[in-house]
Amino acid sequence: MASPILQTSPINQRLNRPMKVPAPYEFGILQGHLEEASAIMQATWANNVERALEYTPEFLASCLDYPGVEPHQSPAIYKDGKLLAFIMGLPRSISLDGRKLKLLLPTLFTVSSEARSFGAVLWTEALRRAYQAGYDGTIHFCAVTNKSNEITTSLARLVGLKPQLVMSVNYLMGLPPAAPQPTTVADATPDEFCDAFLRHARQVRSPAARLWTVEEARWQCETRTGSVKAGFRGDPQRGLITGYIQNIADAKRTPCLLIEDIFWGSLLQPERVELLRQFMQRANAAKIAVVPQLGYADMSPFVELGFRSSPRKMNLYLTLWAECAPDSLESVYVDVF
Repeated sequence: MASPILQTSPINQRLNRPMKVPAPYEFGILQGHLEEASAIMQATWANNVERALEYTPEFLASCLDYPGVEPHQSPAIYKDGKLLAFIMGLPRSISLDGRKLKLLLPTLFTVSSEARSFGAVLWTEALRRAYQAGYDGTIHFCAVTNKSNEITTSLARLVGLKPQLVMSVNYLMGLPPAAPQPTTVADATPDEFCDAFLRHARQVRSPAARLWTVEEARWQCETRTGSVKAGFRGDPQRGLITGYIQNIADAKRTPCLLIEDIFWGSLLQPERVELLRQFMQRANAAKIAVVPQLGYADMSPFVELGFRSSPRKMNLYLTLWAECAPDSLESVYVDVF
């Protein structure tokens, strides 16, 4: 069955009207159907050019436990109670050239073969819900080889929006150590680490930088599934790194370390390398590590530890309702998800 025809129209007209699907299909929310969501992702993402990560029900549940998540912002399509397609919507607060913006990150856009004709309706509904909920816009990522680049941007333009490709994100790839090295350095307490994290995040100098609440920082550093963190010689006030381990969806379920927050603080180059080595040792269960090059942090310590260019590349799109996004950004501090 074909999707409803989407005609170009003003934002306030198109995004004020709920999207519809014909019976027996119906809209719902993702929450409560994570086993099905994980299975659909495994089946539909298997043919992607980019090697996919493994999104277990536990990992998806952890994402939805992020503070401030609103279930309504993760629309899904069902048929007779069976999940067929979904988008996960996560809140992000960003400072853009000094202005605080409340953005929605629509991610994990997944459509089964049975609902392929409704992908356009689902993405448009996700935009509409974000608009109605008072968000200032959206931020989303697409692998450069994925057809979702054209799909998501075209659909945004059809409802009068102006999605902007503000950065293409390259990656570095490295290998964690085979075994951790013993250490006698005491770790900071969770509260101490969180306090240091928030202080470092406020000091990031970038045109677009993520803003954190205390609750969000605790999720990032402590409670998310697979969390890995390290502070320099046990003192995160001097510098810290965070990330998480997630398996690759291959036959061996290869553990992959995804590096996120890089705060060098006042550390000198040898100390930065020491902190990175310490962090990598914490993640020795991983067989491979990847880090996005976002421009806000010095990447030379990674190169010094043997990281090299990765074929992985993501496009970052920014869509604002009330204004045009910048043509490009020289650096950003956000999570690539």
